[in-house]
Amino acid sequence: MSDFENLALDRKRSPVALILSLIAALFITTALLSGYLYLRKRHQAEVRATQQSQERPAQSPPKAEVIENEALLKGSQAIISGSVRNISQEQLADLSIELELRRRTGAGSEIHTVQVVPDDLAPGQQGDYSLGLDSHSYSGAKILKLRSGSQSSSLAFRTLPGTPRPPERIQQSNTIVIVKPSPRHGEEFINTPDNPSHVP
Repeated sequence: MSDFENLALDRKRSPVALILSLIAALFITTALLSGYLYLRKRHQAEVRATQQSQERPAQSPPKAEVIENEALLKGSQAIISGSVRNISQEQLADLSIELELRRRTGAGSEIHTVQVVPDDLAPGQQGDYSLGLDSHSYSGAKILKLRSGSQSSSLAFRTLPGTPRPPERIQQSNTIVIVKPSPRHGEEFINTPDNPSHVP
């Protein structure tokens, strides 16, 4: 076979080889791209799971019970009070309650810290807290955190209902009003200075 015949055969085969090469290249590119996208999606899911686990606070058993009494009204003041009981097996030092106070005007609120007395509690011991508020300025209070000065983070606690608000007494007047009925006709008392009568 001459060189011209070989050249003619190469020209006939070259389009087929080119198409096969393009198909193979496209297949390899698609496989690589699919693998890259799969690995990228898997990596993003792992990163998201790690971030969520870091943001989610660790569930630890409560170290204290916070007993909340119902607000007691004394004149224009509302007394927010309760107690803290150490239910752990360790000493809790420098305890304080962090309260969220809701204002009546607007939707604002403020954070206030109340010290527990005594603020150092051994296992099984109990301390009290109390705060007086202007009942015309605030509409309620909510416990946010139980803090210990000896620990940087807040302590795990559970809340329990305390002393209910006593029922309000209705003040009764001591004044007794006596209504004297008007005399009917024919029943007037006849023994008067103008009309004296003698008892037989």
